[in-house]
Amino acid sequence: MTDKKHKKPLSLYIHIPFCKKRCSYCDFNTYAGFEEYMDVFSEGVQFELELFAQKFRDDFVVKTVFFGGGTPTVMSPGYFASILKSISKNFSVSDWLEVTCEGNPNNINKDYCSELIKMGINRLSIGMQSSDDHELKILDRMHNHQVVINAVHDAKSVGFRNINLDLIYGIPTQSMKTFNQSIDAALDLKPQHLSIYGLSLAQSTPLFQRIQKGELPELENDQSGEMYEWVMDYMPKFRFEQYEISNWALENYSHDYRCMHNIQYWKNLDYLGIGPGAHSYVNGWRWCNVDPIPMYVENLRNIIEKDGFSHGAIKDSHQLGKMDIIKETMMMGLRLVRSGVNIEEMNKRFSIDLLEIYERQVEKLLQLKLIKVGQIHDSSYIWLTKKGRMLGNQVFLEFI
Repeated sequence: MTDKKHKKPLSLYIHIPFCKKRCSYCDFNTYAGFEEYMDVFSEGVQFELELFAQKFRDDFVVKTVFFGGGTPTVMSPGYFASILKSISKNFSVSDWLEVTCEGNPNNINKDYCSELIKMGINRLSIGMQSSDDHELKILDRMHNHQVVINAVHDAKSVGFRNINLDLIYGIPTQSMKTFNQSIDAALDLKPQHLSIYGLSLAQSTPLFQRIQKGELPELENDQSGEMYEWVMDYMPKFRFEQYEISNWALENYSHDYRCMHNIQYWKNLDYLGIGPGAHSYVNGWRWCNVDPIPMYVENLRNIIEKDGFSHGAIKDSHQLGKMDIIKETMMMGLRLVRSGVNIEEMNKRFSIDLLEIYERQVEKLLQLKLIKVGQIHDSSYIWLTKKGRMLGNQVFLEFI
């Protein structure tokens, strides 16, 4: 068996599809009122982990675990304990394991957080979204800002030292003033990480439909752009460094507060998704599970062999070609605004000359001042300029 230090890093994403209430802007694979499935769901997740461990544990070491959703914190702590025990039992696990749990502030209190810490969860991501109660109602959030304050204080009081807060800009009726107030309110809570996303709505969401009906105003793209530009300039004043297009980490010499799990995605490295609707990318293969909870639970134990995969809850799988992987690695890597794409690493990883392959695109983007190419320490990199961050999609399209 390969020694841990010689194994490839693997990130595990555990999709928790349960919610108390579905938010108006959400189009994730989540369900309200399905609590009776929690036991069989947990058993299914553990069974799926066992199946994939047989395939991957000899070559990979688990570096990060991420419980996302949905609302993972609607589950009692015992479910996390069972799943984490299954991971430790079946996989080779890093001694320095980042374990993140997303949570709704309504479900977070001292006792709950204390139990999470005992199980080994060491990073908490709380869905704050806004400090303005009117904006929270538009998003159909179940909490107000005081609930967020209480949740963060409770988490810190029992020992959480790595807390992320999610915020949204571009909410209907939101102004620059209320967005500024939300950022200040988040900073007042002294988190170690902030994820700040522009609102993007699928046509199937209730909020999109309300805007289409004229019940709510759509925020202009220019105003959303002003908010994003402002927050990029504002965060460094508080020692928060933007390391990815939508993510900021507190600068600290003794601890790296960047989300290691998401960095695995952005570097286009291997990740294994477990649960209903979860997506995976391992060894150049991409696949996803069926969405509905009952179908996931029912199909999971139909053991089949197709493309090397062994359970019936996989709805789609395909192998990527070399050039497809290079394109995705470029697009994802450019999201890492602090480091961008390491040219020498890309050349070695894919046995290519990156600047030769993308000579035309790089020259064009340099002229538009959307990227820079240069030396950082002893390596050459391509990274986004501030203008490039604001026009990220335009840059990424060049590499498709």
